[in-house]
Amino acid sequence: PSSPLIRGMRGRVALLFIPLLHLLLWSLGTLAYTIPAMSTPGTMRCALASRFGKAAEVVEMGTDAIPAVTPGSNAMLVKVQACSLSPSDYRMMSGDTDLVKKPKNGFPYIPGGDVCGTVVEVDESPPKSKASKQRAFNKGDSIIGTWEMFGVGGMAEYTLVEMDHAVLKPEEITPVEGAALANSASHSLALMDVAKVQRGERVLVLG
Repeated sequence: PSSPLIRGMRGRVALLFIPLLHLLLWSLGTLAYTIPAMSTPGTMRCALASRFGKAAEVVEMGTDAIPAVTPGSNAMLVKVQACSLSPSDYRMMSGDTDLVKKPKNGFPYIPGGDVCGTVVEVDESPPKSKASKQRAFNKGDSIIGTWEMFGVGGMAEYTLVEMDHAVLKPEEITPVEGAALANSASHSLALMDVAKVQRGERVLVLG
């Protein structure tokens, strides 16, 4: 027979173990409830906009087929590390734009215009233009890209990016910073050309 001291210690251990067990089971249940179902082979998790309207009302998580790089598309399949949304994305989601009347492939479509990620596959066809030839990309490259209007968006595990709409990500910036640069940086550069900014001049950038 054990001593009263040993029996008391066993009681305390049991009292401590039971709440810990309950906490562990509760945690596992919470994780099982909050983690979305994984995608199956050939598919990916993504955000899908079912119609025009407010983003909070028309966008929900779902799955879709991983997009394919077709010969002659001048495109790359990119594993997305970060995606950013610009005012243009919100205007497109709401339908408040004259640029594009409807998604290329209809509804639902994947939103998200600016991405940063790793190249998984590259169209090996001859490039369409000299610009494409100058921007040769390879598997494993970390790139910053922007989508063609209402194509396959970046709010997904994978997306397609045309080589003409991509650059290599500088090593000194993070994927999140890279995704935030695509649309904003291209607009800033275009405006500098319009304003004919000269070396040594100071420029105020708003937004």
